[in-house]
Amino acid sequence: MSAAGASAVDACFHCGLPVPAGTRYGVRAGAGRRVVCCAGCEAAASAIFAQGLGDYYRLREQAADRPSAAEPEDFSLYDDPGVQRGFVHAGRDGSEALLLIEGIRCA
Repeated sequence: MSAAGASAVDACFHCGLPVPAGTRYGVRAGAGRRVVCCAGCEAAASAIFAQGLGDYYRLREQAADRPSAAEPEDFSLYDDPGVQRGFVHAGRDGSEALLLIEGIRCA
C-alpha cells in the first residue's frame, strides 16, 4: 500500500471486496503492508496476525463467503421478558445482554 492510499483496483487483503480509492486502512503482513477495505477488516486481519495465525491467508483457497442481502428477521420475540430471562441481567447502570454469536463474517 502506498502512502497515498489504495487505488480503485485493489482488492481487500482480508475479504476480497474492492477497496475504495483513497482508503488508508491496512495491516502489516510479514515485511510489508496490505490494503484492506474498512476498519472491520483491518481489525480482523490485525487480530489474526497478532495471534500468530497469519498462515490463514497463505492457506485459504478463497475469501470467506459474504452474507446474503436477505430481509432481516423479526426480532421482536427477544423483547419478551420471559425470553430475556435467559440472557439479560439487570445491572446498576441498566441491563446487559450476554450473547454468543456464531458464524460472523465481514459484511
